[in-house]
Formats: sequence, C-alpha cells, structure tokens
Amino acid sequence: MHALIKKCFFLGRTNIWPAIRFGAISFLTASVIAGCSAPLLQDEVLQSSVDEPANDGSSARMRLITSEQYLNTLAHTFGPSIDLGSKFPPLQRTKGLLANGAATAGVTAAQLEQYQRTAASVASQVVDNEHRNFLISCKPENEKAADQECAAEFLAEAGRLLYRRPLSEIQIKEAAEKASIAGNDLEDFYTGLAIALEGMLISPEMLFIVETVEP
Repeated sequence: MHALIKKCFFLGRTNIWPAIRFGAISFLTASVIAGCSAPLLQDEVLQSSVDEPANDGSSARMRLITSEQYLNTLAHTFGPSIDLGSKFPPLQRTKGLLANGAATAGVTAAQLEQYQRTAASVASQVVDNEHRNFLISCKPENEKAADQECAAEFLAEAGRLLYRRPLSEIQIKEAAEKASIAGNDLEDFYTGLAIALEGMLISPEMLFIVETVEP
C-alpha cells in the first residue's frame, strides 16, 4: 500500500527523495529443526516466492496547482464572503490530460499576472473593515504601526491552510517581518499585513505541489 505525500517546494524539481528498499528474504537452513514438518517448510518457500519485490518508489513530480484548486483553497481559508472572481488561462494538455499538463507546466507571464491580481484582491479584502474582525483573530496595539506578534499569529494560521502544512518558525518569522517593515513604512498595520499575505498567496509553496510515492 503506497502512501501519497504532498509537499510544497521552491521552483524547480527536487533531486532528493527517499530511496527505501525492502531487504531480500533469505532462508538459512543448515539443519532440519525437530518438530518442523515438511508442509510448513513448503509453505514458507511458497510465501517467499510471492512476496512483493523491492520497490524504490517513484521519483518526485512537481505540478502547478490548478486554478480550481487555487480558488478552492482561498475559499476554504477565508470563507465565501471573499470575492474571488478570477478566470485563469487554461493549462496545457499532455496527451489530452490536464494533470499531465500541470506536472510539466511552468508559470507563464499571463498566469503569474492573474495569480498576482487575485492575491492582491484577496489580501486587501481580508484586512478591510468588513472582514478583519472575524478573519484576523488578534488586534494590533496600534493600527498605525507594525505589530509583529499579531502579524505572526495571523500569518501562521492562514499559512497552515494555504501551504497545506504548518509553517516553520523561520517562515513565520520572515512573513511577520515583511508585514512589520511594510506596516511601519506605510504607518498602517493592516496594509502591511495585506502585503505579507499577498506574498504568501503567490509563493512557490502555494502555487506548486510536489508529489512522491514511497514503497
């Protein structure tokens, strides 16, 4: 039974993945053990002949998240009141299959522009007066300045859903620092938070999925 593992990586394919091998089954029969019957030995030999052969699993495959998956992730993370209203250029097809096209597609300029427009729109809606009170679980001490602790709390919560896994401490810190720098420069906590969130929405961790199969 193979387990499917999905993770987000930086642009490009990963060249490292687990190579797990099953040890070959061997029988050491220097002498016949008293009490062991011939049928039992035959059963063991028969079982060894049908055991699953060693399998290295498949290589890692990177694919671009589909527009449907992207929009569904946004809706799941921020709720139905956020207006997504986006249409993405269609993915190329490989042998008639969209999944294969996604596995080999990079991000075109048109696609990246569409992702960025969507990210900017969603981020600005999340922090506006209509949505911030129920989408952002904390409040800054001063809305006219950065609050790195509150930014880190929100971005960690949102990032876990957007990246499909918990963020590392380093990722949380970097995102919160971006929000703080923008918040102080613009003298607006929520604008700084929106800028950091927009960056997460177009990051490789959000846009790409790496699939590997382990034996």
